[in-house]
Amino acid sequence: PHPNTNAHAALLAGLSMALVDAPLLILRLVSFFGLCIFPSGMVIKNVVCLGYHAVVLYLCFQWRQDIDDIADAYQPEFAQMERRVQEMIAPQGQADVDDVLAPYAEGEAAVLGKYTHDVQHKLLVKLMSR
Repeated sequence: PHPNTNAHAALLAGLSMALVDAPLLILRLVSFFGLCIFPSGMVIKNVVCLGYHAVVLYLCFQWRQDIDDIADAYQPEFAQMERRVQEMIAPQGQADVDDVLAPYAEGEAAVLGKYTHDVQHKLLVKLMSR
């Protein structure tokens, strides 16, 4: 669930779809319909891999959308927090940092909840694949 890891997974899935599975599937289908050569079982492998990579891309983009939605929902609060922290740092105002950050616990909980859900899902998938 780390942004760079998700971007890397999406990049690899997209490249695999575009450079390996889709071209080979097209080549196998053209050889079957155009040249009347019976297709091998690799056609099924290409279809399964295309589906798998499509799911990976969907989950990566869905994760990114969820994080963007959380950031958009709490953007006004984040801006207000930045202003309050700047005021606190200024020599004339000395506020308690906990008082400034307390209203933002809900946004933090939403982000951590999404992260924890993704980590638990990864662990479950890894355990089921054994």
